[in-house]
Amino acid sequence: VYITYDSSTIYLGFYAHFSDPSMLRANRKDRDVRTGDDTFWVYFDPFLDQQRAYSFGINAYGIQMDAIVTTRGGGGFRGRRGGFSGERLPFGDSSWDALFTSAGQFVSDGYTAEIAIPFKSLRYPTPAAGEPHRWGFQIVREVKGRDEENQVWAPMSRDETSFFAQM
Repeated sequence: VYITYDSSTIYLGFYAHFSDPSMLRANRKDRDVRTGDDTFWVYFDPFLDQQRAYSFGINAYGIQMDAIVTTRGGGGFRGRRGGFSGERLPFGDSSWDALFTSAGQFVSDGYTAEIAIPFKSLRYPTPAAGEPHRWGFQIVREVKGRDEENQVWAPMSRDETSFFAQM
């Protein structure tokens, strides 16, 4: 995963290696349709309140998925199991659509993908003068294959019940 930003946009680049590329699952589909694809997800909790986050997903075709995830319930993620935490992933409202650009490309051993998210697509607080922004942040790679697997950037523990507290 590569991440950088400028004054208007945050950029993420993903490289998904597969030891057996024939296991890669990707479908051409409409935005926000979750059909068991291998995906990368990035979560931002810009208020650092551990109650809600913006999530952005992408598959090998560059198909966009996004949602506002909360601890209270909602649409898109209901019933999904998070293999990394033993808990359900946070619930989300996938009817929210942010403006962002994306692209995906198959490579010999998997796929690469890119996301560019304008800061104006996100709501976040203004820090006090001289204070840096502090956000919760997590990246999850979902590998569907034979045995569904989730790989995470920030370590996750089964002893902690909150997905957001571990961002």
